[in-house]
Amino acid sequence: MKIFVTMPKEALKEDENYIGQSLLKGKFIHACTKELALRIVDKFNQPDFYQVWLETDLLEAPILFEDKANNKYYYPHIYGLINVSAIIDIQPIDAKTVIEKQNHFQDATYF
Repeated sequence: MKIFVTMPKEALKEDENYIGQSLLKGKFIHACTKELALRIVDKFNQPDFYQVWLETDLLEAPILFEDKANNKYYYPHIYGLINVSAIIDIQPIDAKTVIEKQNHFQDATYF
């Protein structure tokens, strides 16, 4: 399954093997599926932000799909750092990019 996280450019250089330390807020890193991206598109209008696509089968950290807000939307949460070997694509991001790239991974399988 393919999911993505968003992060500032400087976060991409945190470690040569793992990234995400600055994204760990509490116990996990917030991630998103392409289907849920339009629900949070307003959070992407930040300068120098990147959309980092991950292959969940390659992640070393556990990942859970959780509905922390009780709104029946299950977002992927990564419980640990992201190993760079799980990264399959990185691209600059803004709200317009999210909308245009909804079919970026058309062959992906989602829950």
